[in-house]
Amino acid sequence: MKRSYHRQISSESQLIEQRKDGESELTDISKLNPYSITDSKELKLISKYLNIHSISIIDNDNNLRKSMINKYKEILVDNYLILRDGGVSKLNKLELIFCCINRGLINYNNLIETVNDKNTDRLNFIDKFDEIDLRIKLMRFIYESNDKRNNIGLIGVYSTTTERNKL
Repeated sequence: MKRSYHRQISSESQLIEQRKDGESELTDISKLNPYSITDSKELKLISKYLNIHSISIIDNDNNLRKSMINKYKEILVDNYLILRDGGVSKLNKLELIFCCINRGLINYNNLIETVNDKNTDRLNFIDKFDEIDLRIKLMRFIYESNDKRNNIGLIGVYSTTTERNKL
């Protein structure tokens, strides 16, 4: 798992450092859209964190922005489907964890530590996650993503802006 999430782990720690140094509030970050992110380094870090690859061979800023828009649209459609099919409470635990990973609601380092915990049965590592906390985070994310002022910056904002968002 550590190898498959290597890009996300690396970019997550860099985003945490970059956001610690900045004066940005959570609400400011959540309102970022792909075209309001002017720092090329931050754009690339967010793209790596969200596991977004450019839609062309060339990884320039405009192609990354287009890919970010597509990722955000994908997540909005997924939010709609979750609500249409009964809400967050209807998701099984594995679906819940996948949704939270996809939206950047789980800190990747904590995820890897949980999976690699020697006291945890590798087949039942999902039992280590606080299901109620994840459901609350996902419901909050869906609610906040319905606010038209928020955009792609909302994805990953919980795990890259504060240390209190542990698993």
